[in-house]
Amino acid sequence: MKGLLLLLLGISVVHQISATTIWHHKENLPGTARHRTTGFALGNKGYIGLGHYNSGPSGNVVFMDFWQYDPSTDSWTQVADFGGGLRYHCADFTYDGKAYVFGGRDDFSSLYNDLWMYDPEDNSWSAKAPLPSYERRASVGFTLGNYGVIGAGELQGAPTFYGKDFWFYSPLTDSWSPGPDLPGEERGSAAGFAMDNKGYVGTGQGLFGPLNDFYELKLFPVPAWTVRPVVGPLPRVESYGFGLNGKGYILTGGDFLGELNYGDMWEYDTTTFTWTQIMDFPGLARRYLDGFEIGTKAYVGMGTNGTNFKDLWEFDPSHALSVGETSKSIVTISQNAAEIGFHFSSLPETGTCILLFNGGGKLVFSESVVDLDHTVNIESFQSGVYIYAIRKDDVFTAYGKFIAGI
Repeated sequence: MKGLLLLLLGISVVHQISATTIWHHKENLPGTARHRTTGFALGNKGYIGLGHYNSGPSGNVVFMDFWQYDPSTDSWTQVADFGGGLRYHCADFTYDGKAYVFGGRDDFSSLYNDLWMYDPEDNSWSAKAPLPSYERRASVGFTLGNYGVIGAGELQGAPTFYGKDFWFYSPLTDSWSPGPDLPGEERGSAAGFAMDNKGYVGTGQGLFGPLNDFYELKLFPVPAWTVRPVVGPLPRVESYGFGLNGKGYILTGGDFLGELNYGDMWEYDTTTFTWTQIMDFPGLARRYLDGFEIGTKAYVGMGTNGTNFKDLWEFDPSHALSVGETSKSIVTISQNAAEIGFHFSSLPETGTCILLFNGGGKLVFSESVVDLDHTVNIESFQSGVYIYAIRKDDVFTAYGKFIAGI
């Protein structure tokens, strides 16, 4: 019974901490759970569609449906099916209130270089000029200035399995022009996004394994790439990236074999060119997370860890905490390899306790606090990021993060 109570307490604590900080669980996609989806935002609505699942007795099941998400009502509405038919692992970008979906793979394993435009005004798809290069899937796409940018990916009929070429599409002239190649390795399943008139591409599957390198693309004075710091310590494939409020984010993903799924999240500062690990994605660790950004918030979900998902999570970075930060000034922390110390600004009231959770949200420690200084031994903790919470009866008074195993 005690173990059950701790489990329920842990679930409640993680839910409440997430709800009062950066993550909110939203309404699930009404359609079938899937991965390798395509997501974008137009105005104040988000869209997710396409994708597949390739496990179970039905084999490889590919989708052509699209769904519109309204954050004001936390509800989904099905919209017109994709004009190109069954497809997964496409890239996308938006321009002038319309979305463009590129390439991908169909249920017969054929790859494509076509481009389709979605107009939300009349809920319709129309074909645009195809890319004058190899058919591909697992490429990246984003909007930069007056162009849609598409590049890299798994190529069909090319001398190399993956590509590093990038192309600019002009919606004004319905035409393509070649851009500069990515400086790093050829790759597929990379993370790409744009913000503040710059594009960013990193991580992905290279010819010899997963990657964690990262690059910045500028259009002026001439289109050119700049090498930026690597994304955290782990090379990864099939992660998700987005830009929001002047910061970049890359999260989740896995190793090349799909045996390891990651739930960590990294924030990129464009002024200092540094990455900081922040609170983990609260859903189950996975590959092929997808989503869209509306205003000052991002919405992510779907993906797979062997099991396909249809969940949706809202991310509000205005309350994000870095490792070592705390949400309130009532407590500060200090740490060495063996212990973490909690130092309270005033004597804790009766009923105050410290709760520690691992990166997966499991409660690993709970203890009452009565003194201004309280120490917890963490020598036996596995290496990784942990969440701490200060709880008075049923109210959380502070929370933050620390790393064990340093």
